Amino acid sequence: MIYTKEGETSTSFRISDFTIPNRNPKSWLGSILVALILVMLYFLLSSSNKLFTTDNTEPMKTYTDSLHYVKIRIPETWTTEEQTATNTTGLNTPNPVTQQIEISQVYIPKVEGIVIQVNKTTPTCPLDQPLTTKLAGFPASHDETLNTWTIPADKATVTVAISYPGSVIHVAPQNAPTAPAPTIVELYKNDVMDVLNTMELNNLTPFSCS
Repeated sequence: MIYTKEGETSTSFRISDFTIPNRNPKSWLGSILVALILVMLYFLLSSSNKLFTTDNTEPMKTYTDSLHYVKIRIPETWTTEEQTATNTTGLNTPNPVTQQIEISQVYIPKVEGIVIQVNKTTPTCPLDQPLTTKLAGFPASHDETLNTWTIPADKATVTVAISYPGSVIHVAPQNAPTAPAPTIVELYKNDVMDVLNTMELNNLTPFSCS
């Protein structure tokens, strides 16, 4: 367990060590957690030597997170990992707030995968990003460049990121002479999206500022 503290905020993590800046927690917390997801994806899925991993006949298994908020169907060959953390804001105020953070990773090492982060705290209005799409039936914001979705719900904020060969945070294998052709990249993306589209959110309801 690693513990960091600076100014008004403390964070304990089991997976990485980083310093929390002394800023408004609403403005920086989301950025730090999304950055953490992208770093994890980069190291887990930084190269590829095989092509498509899922098809209609491949045996599947169900992954459910420890908070029982997320359920997703993944190929039996995929690895699953889960880490937890806590983040505390307002340390020098009468009402400090501690948030539970859970990060689930489902992936094939060095090929493709999905990271799902659950920040167990109620969102506040106004939301940081407009809700322009849906994921798992919930309104969500979407960063197309970084392949991330953010879903505000009544009891948590769920952030999802995907990686595959040719995506912005995926590094080609050292022996690859060229980057994958656009048609191959699209097939990889469809492969991961087929898995992501099985995701369900349970015990949560969509959050709205209206």
